[in-house]
Amino acid sequence: MFGTKTKPNGFPSTTQLLPLLGKMGEFLKKGFEHYVQMSLAGTTVSPEALQTYIFIQMSSWNPVLKGKKVLDVETKQALSRFLSGVAINLYTDGE
Repeated sequence: MFGTKTKPNGFPSTTQLLPLLGKMGEFLKKGFEHYVQMSLAGTTVSPEALQTYIFIQMSSWNPVLKGKKVLDVETKQALSRFLSGVAINLYTDGE
């Protein structure tokens, strides 16, 4: 289940994916903390604004798995949008 070898179909193992997923968690935390700080200061932050904040935080992150870059600009934008939505949902009361 948690082997370090590459799967037969070429998909990275769980162990190979953990650093990538951990870094995504760090960006989620940064986005969440930014959203909380801005909300407590009385500023309304739109999902798009939070997405932009997270995207900027990711600007120098270029992960490689099995020798391949896994994030192009469009994928980073999609990931930052996903993380902004999760951060907002974690903070709100399920509105």
